[in-house]
Amino acid sequence: MSRLPVNACMENKDLDSFVERLRDALASLRPAERRLAEFLLNFPGDLASYQASELGQLAKVSNATVTRTIRKLGYASFDEARRHVRAERQSGAALFQISSHADQSGDQVGIHFEQAIHNIGETGKLIAVSEIDDLARAILSAGQVAFIGFRANRGLATYARFQVGQIIRHAVDLPSPGLTLAEPLSALQMGDVVVYFALPRRVADTQTIIEQVGKCGASLAYVSDDAVDRRTDVTWHFRCSTFAPGPIYNHASVMALIHVLVTRVVELSGEEGRRRLAKIEALHRVLGELEN
Repeated sequence: MSRLPVNACMENKDLDSFVERLRDALASLRPAERRLAEFLLNFPGDLASYQASELGQLAKVSNATVTRTIRKLGYASFDEARRHVRAERQSGAALFQISSHADQSGDQVGIHFEQAIHNIGETGKLIAVSEIDDLARAILSAGQVAFIGFRANRGLATYARFQVGQIIRHAVDLPSPGLTLAEPLSALQMGDVVVYFALPRRVADTQTIIEQVGKCGASLAYVSDDAVDRRTDVTWHFRCSTFAPGPIYNHASVMALIHVLVTRVVELSGEEGRRRLAKIEALHRVLGELEN
């Protein structure tokens, strides 16, 4: 399907992202304007960090070219464009977190690890052991425990389901292959538990999913970043610090939360949980599945 002409896109500019505007306008730009546009396609977040003159120096174009290009994108001023980009940066899009002047000096590994440690410490301050134990007991007594996650959250949900699945039999991660969410959500009932990982960037229908889980009568544990206000419409809300010195969110605190939760599930499962773990270990040996 062909794209709308540039002027048609400008009529619906409130619906277009900054990058979409750049791509739509690219073919109509003059050489210097195109050079600026191509620079911004690689580093769109830089528009939020620099003045027009600084941006022109980075892209090696004149101030007049910056002003002219921004207006061709449908903005009334450079400040309006910058506000738009800042809003998109806050959405968590990785592309908008990359800078043309990323700091490559110093111990990059150490910087990232130090931030991960800091995130874990800050997250620990937000979570009470009573909340963890309450969720752990609910998981152990639930008819079914469902772990939901989309995009990067899917890996977190799958990992949590695997660990908890060593102790309980009815643990699933959703959506299952070949199914939408409607089928498994319709099967939830009172006494079930849903653990919903919703770290940025969240899917657009997060609120609808939360509401539907509530209507099914299941208890919901909501795992988000710490920028989200504590929710009162869920049973548990765990907020994790995910700040990172680069463009990708740091999920070390989320993994720490999963570790503590699963540890308490194992410990609170008592003799029954130990028997299940022992049975699993015996089958590993019989099947020769794992290295000694």
